Amino acid sequence: MGCSTRNCLNMNVIVQETKTVSGKRILPMKAEVEECFKSIIRDRTRAVNDDNVIQLEQTVDGYSGFLFIDDNGLHLVAMHWEHRLSHMVNRYNQIYKVQMPKITPHVCRHTYCSNMARKGMNPKTLQYLMGHSDISVTLNVYTHLGLQDAVEEMTRLQDLERAREEQERMDGFGLLYYGLSGIIRRLLSIYPKNLWYQVYPLQTH
Repeated sequence: MGCSTRNCLNMNVIVQETKTVSGKRILPMKAEVEECFKSIIRDRTRAVNDDNVIQLEQTVDGYSGFLFIDDNGLHLVAMHWEHRLSHMVNRYNQIYKVQMPKITPHVCRHTYCSNMARKGMNPKTLQYLMGHSDISVTLNVYTHLGLQDAVEEMTRLQDLERAREEQERMDGFGLLYYGLSGIIRRLLSIYPKNLWYQVYPLQTH
C-alpha cells in the first residue's frame, strides 16, 4: 500500500502493486507474532457514548484486512511509521548521551535480513522471506558480515558436529540395549521360569 506525500496528508490512500512478483508472498510466523497481531485486531475498539463499539476499517481499492489503522479507521502507511520512529529516536537522543541512529521501516527490514543471515539461514529461504527477485540482492547482506560472524559460524558448525557425534554414540548404545533386551525376552519366552530359578537360584541369608 502506498501513496504520495500530499495524498497521505489528505488520507487519499491507494494500493500499489509490488515492484516484482516476488513481493507477493505468504510469510510464516511464530506463534508469539501471530498472537501479537491478533491482539492488535482484538483491541480495535473505541469508546462512543461510554459504549465499546467495533472500530470499522475503511476499504482501499477493494482491499481490507489491513493490520494497522488509526482511531478513525484510517490506514497507517510507511510515512506514519517514519514519523513515529523519528519522534522516538529524537526523544531518546535528548535523554541519553549514546545517540541512536535514524530508524526507518526499511532499516528494520534490513536489520531483520542481517540477523537471519547471521543465524545461518539458507540464502534462498531468506530471499523468499525478503521478497527479493534477485538472489544477488540477498547475498549482498551476507558480504556485510565480518570476522566475528565468521568465528561464530565456525563455532556453530563445530557444535553441530559434536552434537552429531554424541547422538551417534547414543544411538549405538540404544541399539545395543534394545538388542540385548530382545534376546533376554526371547529366552524368557522359550525356557520355563523354574529352569531360570534352577540356574540362578535366589540368594537367601
